Amino acid sequence: GKSATLGEIANVRMQQGDWDEAERLLLEALRLRHSLGEPPAFELVKLGQVAQARGDRATALAYFRQGLEIFERLGMPRESAQVREFIAQLEAGLAPTPAAEEAASLAALTAQARAAAERGEAAAAVAAQAQAVALARRLVESLPTGDESLQRRALINLSVLLFNLAGYHLQNDQPAEAVRALEEVVALDERTGHEDLESDRQHLEAARRLAALTPEERAQLGARRPAPAEATLPDFGALLRQLEAQLGEAPPELRAGLQALLNDLRGKSLEEQAAFMQGLAAQARRAQIEQWAEKADEMARAVGRGAAPRADVIAGVEQMAAQAADGEDEGSPWLELAAYLRAVAALLKGEAAPPVPAAYAARLSALQSALNPSNPNP
Repeated sequence: GKSATLGEIANVRMQQGDWDEAERLLLEALRLRHSLGEPPAFELVKLGQVAQARGDRATALAYFRQGLEIFERLGMPRESAQVREFIAQLEAGLAPTPAAEEAASLAALTAQARAAAERGEAAAAVAAQAQAVALARRLVESLPTGDESLQRRALINLSVLLFNLAGYHLQNDQPAEAVRALEEVVALDERTGHEDLESDRQHLEAARRLAALTPEERAQLGARRPAPAEATLPDFGALLRQLEAQLGEAPPELRAGLQALLNDLRGKSLEEQAAFMQGLAAQARRAQIEQWAEKADEMARAVGRGAAPRADVIAGVEQMAAQAADGEDEGSPWLELAAYLRAVAALLKGEAAPPVPAAYAARLSALQSALNPSNPNP
């Protein structure tokens, strides 16, 4: 949370041209990311932008290439393409175009919001997404008149950002703010003739009903924690809206495939839609569980390298285990992850690791070998 906040403050300093303070904040955010074992791609790219603004081309290129490597490794094609554009412009001796800078800022802000929501930091998610919405508004206002197709794509993109902002407001127990965001979504749907108008009207009515409840009644409704990956998964209508917004930004060689996917999804029945979203939820859950396990592994290896304090990492891994197990029913994959995390904590304490589910046996063996390289049979 502190790292994300430092990055947001650095954004403001960069807009003000205070490069020294922006660099200081980004370096501190970078240090925190490294200490957590998290990939600091956005921090590296912004440090590259700071270096570029100072005229330090070599340092800027180094930062951009480091960030690009991480984005490609994480499978983030849009961010990768934006950084490649920064690199190409630098190598050609050109300044970044305003559109590229604005696209990179939007991507960074929405990624910050998504990451904060996944960590359960709803207020931070709202703050980052609100900045993204404000930037999208400025982009809409700055567009030249006459290009109706470009205007419509920009308005749809603003609608997507507002819809997601409403979701973060709901997670932050701010239903009135969610209602205001969804009212604008519906107004934009009406203006652009978007086919999700009726679905978004239903979301708006649901938010209004929630806003009419007392805080105590809302607390009762949300007493059980949803699965972390499912908490931020959009509904089917929101997914279609996001894909349509991406269609306008996609390179020509990808548009036909993306349009075919959209056509296929629009033709699904309600039962097929539900099955499709359940499949996406399962994939998202598996990806998030894998991310947690990899994070614990990297934290443990950092202890083995002497790069992180053992007691702090043990406490962090045990806290992750408690969060993973919280509210889960027997047979949940989150309970299996919790068992693995407790085994990692035991290894770091110098204790015998308790049994882990079969899916984690090879991972635990590899970690034991990494922490005890002199022991060929851990």
